[in-house]
Amino acid sequence: DVDVFDSVTENQIDRLKGLSGFTVTKRLIANVRRLQFNTSKPQLSDARVRLAIGEAIDWDRINDTIYHGYNQRAATDIFPLSWAAPSGIAPIKHDVEDAKRLLDGAGWNAGPNGARAKNGVPLPFSVSTTVSKQANIQAELQMQQQLRAIGVALEIKNYPTSVLFSQQGPVYTGKFDSEFTIETQGPDPDNEGQWSGKMIPPHGANTSWLNDPVLTQASHDANMTFDRAKRKALYQRQADRVHELTPAVFL
Repeated sequence: DVDVFDSVTENQIDRLKGLSGFTVTKRLIANVRRLQFNTSKPQLSDARVRLAIGEAIDWDRINDTIYHGYNQRAATDIFPLSWAAPSGIAPIKHDVEDAKRLLDGAGWNAGPNGARAKNGVPLPFSVSTTVSKQANIQAELQMQQQLRAIGVALEIKNYPTSVLFSQQGPVYTGKFDSEFTIETQGPDPDNEGQWSGKMIPPHGANTSWLNDPVLTQASHDANMTFDRAKRKALYQRQADRVHELTPAVFL
């Protein structure tokens, strides 16, 4: 008889190793944890702002401390062991000074108290995750603290899973600023539903609300051919574009 339990949280893995009769193995699975932005929100519509937020957060530290270093840093949303895995894209760097430069260039200037504003409008935004996993909530608290260093106020607004992802919930109605959740990939790299402008809710699951013609066309074209080489090139183009526009920061 073999029993398999694959929902062990990172902080319990070391305890299992010390139990008699248990074998602990580690394998990559096609789940990508990311901070995804609602790009339809005015304060998050500029790619420079989204990249600045990504650079201001120390993702390596979050991975090493909160998730105990068990997860592999991600640069794209395509599974790294897939035949379509893109090349030449690195995870977003941690660079606080460059984050400040990007915000300055986007017109979000720091006031006397350090808080960023543009034309008198402040730059706060919220992040949401499910309340079922304490590690994700701890990660949000680290994000909140680190973003304060660049003058950005992060509000934490979490929900039960059944509320966050319901058809009438904040994600699929666009009533959120960002979400820190896991996207599960299938065995095929098709992610048209994730990035196509035709798939923005209620028509699909493009919950970044990004309507970019390059991503829409590339993700569609990749599904219209059986030629694997052509598909791989299209997914490379798509990944490069996602990296450029930063609708999400992959942890």
